Amino acid sequence: MLRESNRVEFKTTLNDKLEKEIVAFLNNHEGGVIYIGIDDAGHSVENPDMDSMQLKIADRIKNNILPSAVFQKDTCNITKCFVSPTGSYFCTTENLLSGAWTGIE
Repeated sequence: MLRESNRVEFKTTLNDKLEKEIVAFLNNHEGGVIYIGIDDAGHSVENPDMDSMQLKIADRIKNNILPSAVFQKDTCNITKCFVSPTGSYFCTTENLLSGAWTGIE
């Protein structure tokens, strides 16, 4: 069974920490994967509108992370965000403190 680790994050739904977590993975030399639609125990949870959620994720990444980051997704009943490490990225959202993160809290 897949478990959360310093390179794997589970989210039941989108939350206001998404950009911060993506930036942390982008700035880490190992990258990481964020699964949206999985609870902390590793079980799938129902997310009825996957297409809408993926559009929201892509929009949030485009508008809130600098420089521009690419959203790669793999969808079944969950959305899997692959985050490849690439360098210095920053979060620019108004609802989060702006800055660069290098680890998941």
